[in-house]
Amino acid sequence: MQIVSENLLLPFCFILPLIVTSPEAAREVLKTHDQTLSGRDAPNSIRSINHDKVSVGWLHPSSARWRLLRKLMVTHLFSPQRIEASKALRMKKVQELVKFMDESSKREDAVHIGMEAAGSPDLANFFPFLRFLDLQDASNSDFLDALLDETELDNNDIEHLLLDMFTAGTETSSSTLEWAMSELLTNPKTLAKAQAEIEHMIGQNGLVQEPDISEMPYLQAVVKETFRLHPTVPLLLPRKAETDVEIFGYLVPKDAQVLVNVLRMGHRTRP
Repeated sequence: MQIVSENLLLPFCFILPLIVTSPEAAREVLKTHDQTLSGRDAPNSIRSINHDKVSVGWLHPSSARWRLLRKLMVTHLFSPQRIEASKALRMKKVQELVKFMDESSKREDAVHIGMEAAGSPDLANFFPFLRFLDLQDASNSDFLDALLDETELDNNDIEHLLLDMFTAGTETSSSTLEWAMSELLTNPKTLAKAQAEIEHMIGQNGLVQEPDISEMPYLQAVVKETFRLHPTVPLLLPRKAETDVEIFGYLVPKDAQVLVNVLRMGHRTRP
């Protein structure tokens, strides 16, 4: 391994890795040279199930399939209208989770959130990969309907897309929550301040609502600090140079693997 600067690490083994560890270099990779470095370098675990050929995370951003999947998600799942339409469901699930944790606490039981899911039989019982959509709620079936109506997608495409959504929507949230709780437990003063802010909000409204989050700056700071210290994807998704490109005077050869080390950036000490 040869270290050529504090930002870049070049050839070792049988690949050409480039590891970016500063915000300045990351800006060059993700913004200035985004088109040149937008290729995807999927690991063997992803290629073994052909996920790289249908996943929105691994498809090339310039491909027609990637644009189609992005359009479906933006229009039918992440638009302001769709987010607002599912607000009641989110609040219901949060209330159920809080109640479950409260009851477990009173019994002095360990909290296993993943075991709490329950409900009457629905399609998810017969198609497990659809379970996280909670198809018993009519508002959420719109997204699945849109996928089924899309003639360019087959069942395999839909299953891989839902796998992306499930992984990105659960693993990231649960990991961040676990790290936040861990950091708070080891910092009693910070925990007390966060609790006081939440108790103050609950005292006013009886229950924390989504709009109340903007009124809790300390809690927001706790979450942001957790993101800084414990990013859910420390090296982001690996990219691949599609042509030779120069960054900060160093030549990045075609087919070199590019990794953005956000974990290292979050732990850098400002000069």
